[in-house]
Amino acid sequence: MILLAAIWVPVVYLLGAQWSVYEQYGYGWAMPCLCLYLAGQKISSCPPVAAPIWKNCALVFLVAAGLIYWLMRVLQEANPLWRPPSLGMALAAVAMTLLAIYLTQGKPRTKHFLFPVLFFLVAVPWPSPVEGLIVQTLTRFNSGMVVEMVNVAGVPALLHGNVIEISSGMVGIDEACSGIRSFQATVMIALFFG
Repeated sequence: MILLAAIWVPVVYLLGAQWSVYEQYGYGWAMPCLCLYLAGQKISSCPPVAAPIWKNCALVFLVAAGLIYWLMRVLQEANPLWRPPSLGMALAAVAMTLLAIYLTQGKPRTKHFLFPVLFFLVAVPWPSPVEGLIVQTLTRFNSGMVVEMVNVAGVPALLHGNVIEISSGMVGIDEACSGIRSFQATVMIALFFG
């Protein structure tokens, strides 16, 4: 348990800066508790402990994940809002956690706890190009729906990218109207209750 706390406390601490700055990731503060809750639910139905089959290979991967974790931690300390090190550090923490479970409890228990460990990745901010693509797609979709509804209501409107032209002028659709906040929170809630 102390080993897992030593892995995850820095991850939560460093991601906390991004959860505080990026409003759409504010739900990240609840993720450690939700992951612990899911793991606690899994404990009651644990399969028996089994010896690991590929112990030496798992140790090599554990050391490699530890090195990646350390490198990402150094990069994250230098720039706490940079997203790639956050993702790398979280992925390394997930890998180290699963490998630690595998080495101490065996393959059946590793598979058993796979979802509660992977679920934390929902709180890691997406890389900017991926998030930007989703925001632009959602904004265009919302703008198109608004133009269609306004036209059905009898008000002529044209869509120019993220700007709607009506008879009285232009109306810009901001990225905040894309629905990205609710989309990311919905993904988290759907996975949690699913």
